[in-house]
Amino acid sequence: MMLIPSAAQFIRTYTFATPGSGFPVNYANIVALTSDVSSGNVLLDGAPVPAGSFTALAGTPYSTAQVPISIGSHTLIAPNPLGLYVYGYAAFDSYGYPGGFSTGNGLLP
Repeated sequence: MMLIPSAAQFIRTYTFATPGSGFPVNYANIVALTSDVSSGNVLLDGAPVPAGSFTALAGTPYSTAQVPISIGSHTLIAPNPLGLYVYGYAAFDSYGYPGGFSTGNGLLP
């Protein structure tokens, strides 16, 4: 189980990490505006996430992707706010967390 922030709390830049060991399978679930996806402006570790990795969410302006990630630190950037949910698992354990979110105090982009 993990907390799922609403789209109103999405931000444009995330810096996040996986645990250093114990979880050989790790993913970043990304929710981004379809316009940012189709223009190649969703960047994971400086490289565009391929538009073909995303599936449009019917009835919304968003698309979503499940992207395998390596162990370590990562960055996710887009021109418009997007959502990030990070998780991983092993044979008998797992973890999951939102990559971050705006609290509405004006301090985050």
